[in-house]
Amino acid sequence: MHLVFAIRRRCDFLDPYVAETLIAYWRRVCEGKDWRLWDVEVLGDHAHLFVGVLPTHGAEDVALSLMNNSAYFLEQRHAAVLAQLRLNGVWQSGFYAGTVGSATTSQLKSYLQRRAMEEDQK
Repeated sequence: MHLVFAIRRRCDFLDPYVAETLIAYWRRVCEGKDWRLWDVEVLGDHAHLFVGVLPTHGAEDVALSLMNNSAYFLEQRHAAVLAQLRLNGVWQSGFYAGTVGSATTSQLKSYLQRRAMEEDQK
């Protein structure tokens, strides 16, 4: 899935140093959840993430997990900069989520049905 997160008030907060530490942090979060962070592009005021997840993971859950975890991470490490920018949080409350890939609806339904049957057999 393609996710876009924007800094509050579109402030230019994500300099190269912050971006580097943020990307490394997101990689650790994704590894812990068995998600694949395929690509990330961090610009000064927003970030694009391409994340591979199973169809059982909803876009909202993935986005909120990455946003909330990274907000805490950034607030702990860059509180002075956020205060200087007068930001009372890192991310805008909304986000963009889109799908990428070529799986059809019927393929996803079939996959989810197989997973449900496997879970029932356990």
